[in-house]
Amino acid sequence: MLILLATILAVQDEGPKTTREAVLAKLTSQQISIAFENEPLENVVDRLREHSGLNFHIDAKVADSSKLKVTARLKDVRLISAIRLMLGQLDLAAIYRDGIIVITTREEVDKEVVTRVYDVRHLNYSPPDFPGPRIELEPGGGAAGGGAGPEVKFVMLDAPSRPASTEEGLAELIRASTGGKSWHSNPNTKIQTSPNGLLIVTQSRAVHQEVERLLERLR
Repeated sequence: MLILLATILAVQDEGPKTTREAVLAKLTSQQISIAFENEPLENVVDRLREHSGLNFHIDAKVADSSKLKVTARLKDVRLISAIRLMLGQLDLAAIYRDGIIVITTREEVDKEVVTRVYDVRHLNYSPPDFPGPRIELEPGGGAAGGGAGPEVKFVMLDAPSRPASTEEGLAELIRASTGGKSWHSNPNTKIQTSPNGLLIVTQSRAVHQEVERLLERLR
C-alpha cells in the first residue's frame, strides 16, 4: 500500500516546463517524502506524475512492467534521487526525451549518446614514451671443436608505436580507462581528435562522467 507522507515542494512555475533544463531544474529542486511497500511500478509512476507535474512514461522495452514492485521509505529527498533509488531496485533507469521522462532499461539508456567537447590543451599529460627496439643475441650452432665462436644472430623486435599527438594519446587512454566494452559494442560511440587541443567525445552520459573524472585526475 502506498502512503504519501508529505507533498512535493515545487518551485514556482515560470512558464511551460518542457525543455530539458526546466525538467532537470524541477527534478533537482523538488523534495519528496514517500513510503512504498511492494507497490506496483505503474502506481508509483502515477503518483510521481501527479505530484511533480512532470510527464513520465514506462517504455515498452521494460518487460512485465505491471509485475514490477517498488519498496522504499524516503523523507525529504530530492525527486531525482528518489527516482534513481527506486528504479535502481529494478535495474531500470530514466532518460529525458522530448519533454518526457522515459523509464526504460539500463541497456537502452547506455545506447543513448551525447557529444561533448573537452579542452585538453593544459592537461599535465603526454603520450607514453615507449622504449626503442630491443636487440637480442641468439647463439647459433658453432662448429664442433672449431676455434671460431658460436654464430650470433641479431634479432630486432618491433616496439609499440608512439601516439602521434597528446590528443591521440589521451583518446587511447580514455578508451582504455572508461566505458568498459561500450566503445566496441555501441557503434554510436567515438572520439575525434583536433590539432588545436580539443577532444570530441560521443558517449553515454554515464561514461561522460567517467571521462570528466579521468581528465580531472590528470589536471
